[in-house]
Amino acid sequence: MWLGVDYYPEQWDSNLMDTDMDTIKEMGGNAIRIAEFSWHLMEKTEGQYDFSFFDQVISKAKEKGLKVIMGTPTATIPAWLAKKHPSILSQFENGQKRVFGGRHVYCFNSPEMYQYSEKIIRALVEHYKGEKQIAAWQMDNVSIGFLTFQSKLSYRKKQIHTSGFCPG
Repeated sequence: MWLGVDYYPEQWDSNLMDTDMDTIKEMGGNAIRIAEFSWHLMEKTEGQYDFSFFDQVISKAKEKGLKVIMGTPTATIPAWLAKKHPSILSQFENGQKRVFGGRHVYCFNSPEMYQYSEKIIRALVEHYKGEKQIAAWQMDNVSIGFLTFQSKLSYRKKQIHTSGFCPG
């Protein structure tokens, strides 16, 4: 059984990784879940993938005896994607457009979201396909994408939208 934590070392000084992972081990953890909010690090410029930060995180996890649950980075889109395709951003029920920043601010049914998500996920999987430290993969961050899509399909007349409305 895997027992671990959501771990986001990209959000603070990377010098803390040793101490963090030691603490996780001391508390009985044997796994970390990473990367769900890191599209902006993995693809700073469209089509140019760089997984070096997470190569380091995985290497450190291996050194510490921690398995990795690798999340796809689709929970937060990069700024360049929102700028290139502003229609990707969802809106509130009152029609107000969401702004870039934060989690799940995009339309889950957006063709551009599907297209760009597929590209980053394929690049990520290709890069890590032989990595033995990865024990499992997680799609996105939580199942909110499915719930939002279901909400739109099932409850459109009731105007129940868990994470924003996407016209169309």
